[in-house]
Amino acid sequence: MNKTAKIWMNGELIDWIDAKIHILSHVVHYGSSTFEGIRCYETIKGSAVLFLDEHIKRLRDSSKIYRIEIPYSEKELKDAVIGIIHANSHKSCYIRPLVYRGQGAFGVNPHRASIEVAIATWEWGAYLGDDVLENGVDVRVSSWTRPAPNTLPAWAKAGGNYLNSQLIKMEAVMDDYAEGLALDVNGYVSEGSGENIGAILTLKDITYIRELEAAVRQADRLSTLGTLAAGLAHEVKNPLGGIKGAAQLLEREFSPESDMLEYTRVVIRETERIDHIIRELLELASPRALRLAPVNLHRILGDIMLLQKQAVADREIAFIQHLDPSIPEIMADDEMLTRLFLNLICNAIDAVGVDGRLTVTSRVLSDY
Repeated sequence: MNKTAKIWMNGELIDWIDAKIHILSHVVHYGSSTFEGIRCYETIKGSAVLFLDEHIKRLRDSSKIYRIEIPYSEKELKDAVIGIIHANSHKSCYIRPLVYRGQGAFGVNPHRASIEVAIATWEWGAYLGDDVLENGVDVRVSSWTRPAPNTLPAWAKAGGNYLNSQLIKMEAVMDDYAEGLALDVNGYVSEGSGENIGAILTLKDITYIRELEAAVRQADRLSTLGTLAAGLAHEVKNPLGGIKGAAQLLEREFSPESDMLEYTRVVIRETERIDHIIRELLELASPRALRLAPVNLHRILGDIMLLQKQAVADREIAFIQHLDPSIPEIMADDEMLTRLFLNLICNAIDAVGVDGRLTVTSRVLSDY
């Protein structure tokens, strides 16, 4: 064991060598103690105690089961744990809070015995060795079983309970195993001599991941379609311009009374319509540049909310606006922002359903 400078004992920091109890203390004869095994780890943000609140609560619960009234609050115990870590200058360590019955009573009735509390820390590596995670350990099934639930309260972490653990551990070591695996009275796997045995099943909802993957695939398809559309548009745009130019020349040749004049004008209108479609296809493949100008966000939001409120007048949807009047105009693309907010609000309306409330809030975030 790696000794340290100090041990917290009944509210005082004392030297390691002076942390002693009387030979007639009740705990020595009857195992009347409760304790915890806590770890402090060195992290990039400094030393951190793992689950300190939960450990101290379990210490109190274990003591309560054995009718031991701890003379310190949970906060005092946690402060003492932090204090002893600092006193011993640990970066990482093992922490052992111990509550035990001292002098004042002998025999199995412990009520007159004093209640003592100590907290020790020391450097202690992995319980079964530093390479246990990489190489594993040899384990045997012990011939000793865990006590039945109605013999000792196994859910209390009490010193006397660990006599059974000592038998399991010693048997395993004598047979050249690192650990013994205890069964319960029904023959089911219980735990190791000093560790819980079990498995952790993690369930993860991957629906959102699947939706993201589908969205990526859709985006890839749209990108491909955009590229094809751009190529097609470029191929059509030049001859279309020639067709339109030829039609405009023909238009000049016909008299106002000629039937061909109207046909020519129809051709011109159709080429203009197709040209507009081609421009949209090119914009799909290569979005237009932003047209930045001062924009009032609240005007855009107000117009959209007004129109959408009328569009869903047959539903019981309340439209609420909390707009910060101090927000100034911003440099943005009016058309693009209108599309963005319109999509967001339409999606929100679809999510609300036939009745509900849709709230739009604007505010300034000082963090950005």
